[in-house]
Amino acid sequence: MALLLLVRHAAPAIDPTVPHAEWPLSTRGVAAAQTLGRALATDVLAVRASPQPKAAETARHAFGEFTVDERLVEADRPFYEDIDTLHADSRRWLSGEWLVDWERREDVLDRMTWATIGMASRTCFVGHGLAISVLVNSITGIPASEFWSRMPMPAAYWLDTTNGTVLTAG
Repeated sequence: MALLLLVRHAAPAIDPTVPHAEWPLSTRGVAAAQTLGRALATDVLAVRASPQPKAAETARHAFGEFTVDERLVEADRPFYEDIDTLHADSRRWLSGEWLVDWERREDVLDRMTWATIGMASRTCFVGHGLAISVLVNSITGIPASEFWSRMPMPAAYWLDTTNGTVLTAG
């Protein structure tokens, strides 16, 4: 059985003039990542994180040392100046709708699967909401858009890949 810890990054400092992949953590996000790390540090054997700033900074503030894994990046999508439109299109994409200029869901799932397959239990993966939701959907059957909509920043979930279940961690 593999019991993996999936962590969605903490709250970023949103700047509508900067691409989402470049957003750093907000001050509130740094504090939340530190709190999450204190709650989970003893449960984690190794940490892997997306290289995108909000995920890498979450991993650093929560767990200290981590390994960068390029496969854990967020689903590639166009730049949105309007956050509400980004969220609406994210829900559409998660529900299976094909969106022009968005990375295919199947490709995101392939990346996430290869990043997590065969990893030791209690390995932590710090990444992004859309990519995590697609992975959780493939293993548990929980609708990706439903899972994503309920996921705060930060969020931590134990994913049991053998039994196909997911539980809130921390």
